[in-house]
Amino acid sequence: KTSQRPRTRTPGDRSKAARKARKPKCCSRSHPRAASEAKRGGGIFLDAPQVIAARQGLFTRWLASTGKLGGQRKVPRLCNDRSIVEQLLIMNEKD
Repeated sequence: KTSQRPRTRTPGDRSKAARKARKPKCCSRSHPRAASEAKRGGGIFLDAPQVIAARQGLFTRWLASTGKLGGQRKVPRLCNDRSIVEQLLIMNEKD
């Protein structure tokens, strides 16, 4: 028996499907930045996000005020209204 050497591939050996898969698509769905800019165009739908720095210890004070400080309490991740954010903003301004 003769042992065959494994074939080494060069970058030019890629299959047609592999070449096609690596091509960037030019539609807005493949570019999240373009999609978000389209939704923010002229301020029609979404305003640019506003980032407000929280003071040190704000989250801990908020947890204590809601009775959720300590132990393994769950913190809400989603809320359909701004009630949690408004509470945090008010507490952030007071300090």
